[in-house]
Amino acid sequence: MQTPSQDTAAAPVATITRAEMARLAGVSKAAISKACRRGLERACVGARVDIEHDAAVAYLEQRGIRAETRAAAAAKAAEQAAVVRADQDPRELLAKLQREYVAVGARLARLQRAVARLELALGAENGRRSCMTKTSGARAFVST
Repeated sequence: MQTPSQDTAAAPVATITRAEMARLAGVSKAAISKACRRGLERACVGARVDIEHDAAVAYLEQRGIRAETRAAAAAKAAEQAAVVRADQDPRELLAKLQREYVAVGARLARLQRAVARLELALGAENGRRSCMTKTSGARAFVST
């Protein structure tokens, strides 16, 4: 049998910061802190708010926040929780970072090609062409 603290660790909660909750509800952060001491206390988890808790849903509905907006905030919170869980498993974190590295490399290559095309176009207007030096990677302009 698991203790309540183990249950919470096994089932991560979609939480957002009080500041995010305030932006979502259209109130001040102080108003959320005050609500966490009163009607919202069951949804408050430390300095964060469980966005999917019934008390939080009721609080947002009182302020006219639509279900789609709450769902988007919950999805963002779940994504952030997944990142935290990935930090706990080094293999998952490494795989995630490698995917991001490959994506950044591909983006960099596209940007470099775009810069080269623009420099060629500008150089043609000015009667020059650019070339990349092999050693330093700096660009030099050669008159034609």
